[in-house]
Amino acid sequence: MINLTKELTKTQRIVLRALCERQHQMLSELATNVRKSSKAVSDAVRLLEAMGYVVSETAEDEPGRPKHVSATPKGKRICKELLEGRAPE
Repeated sequence: MINLTKELTKTQRIVLRALCERQHQMLSELATNVRKSSKAVSDAVRLLEAMGYVVSETAEDEPGRPKHVSATPKGKRICKELLEGRAPE
């Protein structure tokens, strides 16, 4: 089992859980849903994506800016551990 306390920040865990509860969210919508700043969520998404927990799609007219974000199968497995209480918050 992964030690999420050391690997993920609290904001990253919150973002990942929100994506598991509802996939394919716009970055701005996700920030509103988790009550964090757009920058904090953007930073968390960037790092979660680098770890393979989320994937973002970019709009063709806005290269480099995530349009929608979703949890990957790997991210969903971590969410399951979080929701079942097997991993520390």
